[in-house]
Amino acid sequence: MEAHLIELLEFEQQRQRALTQPDLILLEKLLAEDLIHIHSTGMVHNKPQFLRHVERMGALPQFAAKRPTFAWRAILPF
Repeated sequence: MEAHLIELLEFEQQRQRALTQPDLILLEKLLAEDLIHIHSTGMVHNKPQFLRHVERMGALPQFAAKRPTFAWRAILPF
């Protein structure tokens, strides 16, 4: 697997851990300043609202769900 894809998967694992623990300090660093998070219920949060939501809700177990293994294929060079 190419190095940038490994880096992406590692980033996603960090994000999932930060959501399930929760680790608000790490989430603050990982999430983009212009984040718009849309929940499956339709609720919309910007970054500060999402961080407060995670803090209020505590661990988000749905992010600990086992993810499928992906087959990656680069079509265009990065």
